[in-house]
Amino acid sequence: DPTFEPPTDVAGVFSYYVVISFPGDGGCSDITSDIADIIVVEAIDPTEINNLQDICEGGTPEELIVTNTTGAGIISYQWFSNDVNSNEDGDIIDGAINDTYTPPGPFNTPGTFYYYVEISDDAAGCSIVASEVYTINVVPDPEVIINPEGPLAYCQGAEANLLIATANGGIGTDYEYKWYLTTDPVNPVETGPEFEPPTDVVGVFSYYVEITQPASGCSNVSIPVEVTITLGPSITLQPVGDAVCIDGVTPPLTV
Repeated sequence: DPTFEPPTDVAGVFSYYVVISFPGDGGCSDITSDIADIIVVEAIDPTEINNLQDICEGGTPEELIVTNTTGAGIISYQWFSNDVNSNEDGDIIDGAINDTYTPPGPFNTPGTFYYYVEISDDAAGCSIVASEVYTINVVPDPEVIINPEGPLAYCQGAEANLLIATANGGIGTDYEYKWYLTTDPVNPVETGPEFEPPTDVVGVFSYYVEITQPASGCSNVSIPVEVTITLGPSITLQPVGDAVCIDGVTPPLTV
């Protein structure tokens, strides 16, 4: 026949040509057409990267990425947000038409946020395909308390009690601790969950601890603990020695 519909049930590159014959008595020889290549590609089958993220309040999520879209022709993308865990009936995100999308941060409200992308192309037989759902979980910041909570008072040079920080919440149990003077919130005076306040200088000092976690936005600070260092006791009038005969009377020793 002068027409032929190539099959498309198997992916690959297939080349076709037609030979036209003239069976009459005119002596015309066969003629052969040019070769026509038909490229049959796999259906769009996206792979989602960074499709499950946990961050804290104030955190910024990582870039959402879709790959291995295959398809044929010109590939198009459209990202959606959703209130439920579904890749249907979401809200179009204006301008989000690439194979990557970074939700604008920071995320200041705890909750779960959903996204997906629809991928389409302009080749025959290719339909719009939605990715799996990208989920971003936003949890409250971790909390930290110091024990003892103070206020504390020591004499100069005395041995102070350890201040012990206890953290909980956030994402996981990996915490980093940094202790600061409230008057110098830039340079930490100690790291780790425990800190012994120095007592060599007289004055009133307030200390707090900052905790951070690897996940984005996961940090917090404790309530400061006030530590007062006072002068230690000292003798301002020393006893005065004397020489006296047996049974003699000497002035009393006085401090």
